[in-house]
Amino acid sequence: MTMLPQSLESLGNIKVGTADTRLEVIAGPYVRYSDWGYVPVLHVRVERSGLDYLLPISARSLAKQLQDLLNTHQTFVGLRFDLRKTGEEKTSPYELRKI
Repeated sequence: MTMLPQSLESLGNIKVGTADTRLEVIAGPYVRYSDWGYVPVLHVRVERSGLDYLLPISARSLAKQLQDLLNTHQTFVGLRFDLRKTGEEKTSPYELRKI
């Protein structure tokens, strides 16, 4: 994995709620340094707004589903999917649906 380019350092992490958010992976994975250590992230674009964010991908529920997509797509770049959390709690698992 590559360190996050300086040009992307100003991007914030996307906040995922219980409603579907349609995303497209623009680049990555990258490693971003945070107060908690190094975190793997993807550079994503929200389809509805066109805004770019970083998506941390270390959560087990998200990583497993992304790995399943990689088995057929071979790369993160260009992946499009709807993402949501299954509940309001911070620890609620992610649910991903490929488009």
